[in-house]
Amino acid sequence: MSKPLESAKVIEDLLLDIEEEKCVLLIGPEIGGKDSQSQTRFIHQQLLEQEADNIAYYYPNDSLFLFKEDAHKNRAIRRLKRLYRKMEVPTALYKRILELPIPLIVSMTPDTGLSQVAQELGLLHDFKHFRYSGGGAEDVDEPSNDRPLIYNLSGCVSEEESLVLDYEDLFQLLRAILPDGLPNKIRMQLRRAESFLFLGFDFEKWYSQLLLQLLTYERKGRPKFAVRPKLENEDARDFLVHQFQIQFLPNEKSFFDALHDTLSEEGLLRPLSFAEASGPVPTEELMRQVASGKLQDALLGLKRYRLTPEQETRLTALRERHQHWKSKEARGLFLPGESEPVRNQIVHDFLDLLNTLK
Repeated sequence: MSKPLESAKVIEDLLLDIEEEKCVLLIGPEIGGKDSQSQTRFIHQQLLEQEADNIAYYYPNDSLFLFKEDAHKNRAIRRLKRLYRKMEVPTALYKRILELPIPLIVSMTPDTGLSQVAQELGLLHDFKHFRYSGGGAEDVDEPSNDRPLIYNLSGCVSEEESLVLDYEDLFQLLRAILPDGLPNKIRMQLRRAESFLFLGFDFEKWYSQLLLQLLTYERKGRPKFAVRPKLENEDARDFLVHQFQIQFLPNEKSFFDALHDTLSEEGLLRPLSFAEASGPVPTEELMRQVASGKLQDALLGLKRYRLTPEQETRLTALRERHQHWKSKEARGLFLPGESEPVRNQIVHDFLDLLNTLK
């Protein structure tokens, strides 16, 4: 049996990598949760209860379903989307995660909660997800500490065909990732990484071990630290230690708090705040952002200021329209000549909104 690592030594090793933007954070499906269950297991339990007649079997060790018919699977997907929308977002936990100045966060959950909290905090970031069908490697901008990338590897609840619910979906996902299916800038960030920090992973799942290998194989010998691993089998623990050189950390909360506190003491935490920006709305600056093609930044920038209820409603609608446009554009769903007029109309309506603030 391997000895638990000393948190102080691990934090010392991580500190330099984080400061140099050479640490990658990977979030597993055991993160968050409700009623002593992980988020994924809670959602799946709800789905099992509500769709019992349509599910032939559930494999709890792999968190995957076997549906009686394709039509039943499609119904379950719609139900799943509603369950995720109703799921309480662990805002406090996500805020502390986002405060870690790490450029790339790879998530193995399909929910958008982390990105939602980032938006509420006014954090400029990019959110993308992998598609195992229809071209998985949508291009991404290079992540940085100033503009981190949150990347959902197992799909997104807003896009049904990207979700992983059964073994067929899982095999398609793994086939799409192999050998170089991830976007180039993500692969480069993984290649540059000096350390990997895992939160909320069940490493007894065989595909968790495979994904571990796929994401970190080019950085053999680089430290991999797992916080709060759901790992009861000591033989499996020893296998992971020797095969993948993964190092298991002691108690999650004490380690995470210690890492967070150390970064705070060093002045390295990413600044975030729920507070509204003070002063008048900088309409001219926001207009310049729009003119330079940074509509998303302008939409997020305006959200930080106090608006009337009517203006807030208009802004929310504009942000939703822009997200819908981005999704269709990325998936190539616009016919030739359709995309630009849609975006231009969003820009026009946003400028009209800014004019009401002058």
